[in-house]
Amino acid sequence: MNSTASNIVNTTKANFSLEAQIVFWLRFAISGCFIGHGMWGFAQKPAWIPFFNTFGISDEIAQSLMPLIGSVDIFIGIAILLSVNKFLILWAIIWTLFTALLRPLAGMSFGEFFERAGNFGPPIALYLLLGYVTFGQQKKININTNVLWVLRSCLSLLLIGHGWLAIEKHSTIAANLSFLNFPTDGSSMIYFGLFEVSLGLLVFLLHSSNLFLWTVLALKLSTEFIYPLRGQMYDIFETIERMGDYLLPFILILINTHKRNHF
Repeated sequence: MNSTASNIVNTTKANFSLEAQIVFWLRFAISGCFIGHGMWGFAQKPAWIPFFNTFGISDEIAQSLMPLIGSVDIFIGIAILLSVNKFLILWAIIWTLFTALLRPLAGMSFGEFFERAGNFGPPIALYLLLGYVTFGQQKKININTNVLWVLRSCLSLLLIGHGWLAIEKHSTIAANLSFLNFPTDGSSMIYFGLFEVSLGLLVFLLHSSNLFLWTVLALKLSTEFIYPLRGQMYDIFETIERMGDYLLPFILILINTHKRNHF
């Protein structure tokens, strides 16, 4: 671990800096993503089959590989809670970007990639925050520039991506909205999708408003916690995997609150 990372992570309870809090929650977001995704590997999720088929892997081999992939994911998810090793974080970036890109590569909507910005955003932000990469002559990444830009951009992308899929009347989103007795026929889902896309665009204008961010957080919690309620209990893995969707707005709230208390 470099000196910047050590200074941020090695804090006492009495001096739990904003940076240390953000590191903690980013690690928690990454861990949730990997553990949730890994549990689906053990469950041999049928929806994964097309991703293997994209590379010419048969259904039978895919089924046998899923638990192995799942075990690696869970190992990474646990390890990231215990260590901020830069190679673990770098792997988290590569793997989350790769799995997000698998959706459009398998013929799905590109909205699937954007909707998973809550997966790849936290490891990218953590890698920058800990100073494992620098720009120019910087010795320490400024949380108000690069890291903050990643947090805002990925929150915006995941909202736009989810809204995009709603406009396309994605079957899973339709099922979740139907569970809440939200009409999914006609133009209702299009309006809902446009609403989410609008929220995503407003992130760049209202990122300093905690009221706006709490609204986004509540929306994401209410939509993603539907999975285990309308399906099987193991669908909670879907909710856990999306941990970054909830923690990105929460981290921005922490930053806003810190600014108001110190300036």
